[in-house]
This record gives sequence, structure tokens and C-alpha cells, in this order.
Amino acid sequence: MNFKNLREYLAWLYYQYLLVTGIYVLEPWEKSLFNWVLLSAIAMVIYTSYVFVPIHVRLALEFFFGICGSRLDSAVTGPNSLWALRSLYKDEHSLIKNDLDCIELID
Repeated sequence: MNFKNLREYLAWLYYQYLLVTGIYVLEPWEKSLFNWVLLSAIAMVIYTSYVFVPIHVRLALEFFFGICGSRLDSAVTGPNSLWALRSLYKDEHSLIKNDLDCIELID
């Protein structure tokens, strides 16, 4: 295959897409409707993967390797969340002695 420019190559790829999916037999408005539905589904899969896959990977790491959330938070986002909460409340509540007190205070 010898393509002279990018436009011919993209036209050939689109033609292959039409042949493989079988939508070359549809009318133009049906093709565009099918393409919009397909693109919408792909966009939803990409968005859902972007939002939920990191959460599930983190939970899997915690479950299988015993990585606690605080160490993973510090590796990903910076300081420990409990330490940050403890430092926020230490001036107002002098009874906080450890992280468990902080968790009980938040609940």
C-alpha cells in the first residue's frame, strides 16, 4: 500500500471501518447516527475508566499487598490525610493524642 498523504490514509482507514462493521450499506443519516452512538459509548468507557479504575487499583493494592491507605496517600498526594486532619484540629481540640482520637472526632 502506497499512500501519498495522510488524507488518503485516513480515507482508507474509514473505508476499512465501514467494511468491517458493515455500515457501508446504511443510508448517510443512519451512518452518522451509528457513528455518534459508537463515539458516545467509547467516550463513556474512557471517562468511566479515568474516574473509577484508579480507585479499584488502589483497593486491589491495599487488599493484596497490605499497603495501607495512609502510605498510599502520602505516595500519591503528599502528606498523610490523618496527619493533616490532626494538625487542623489540634488547636481547637487539645484532647487529640493519636490518629485514633482524630478518627473518632471526625466520625
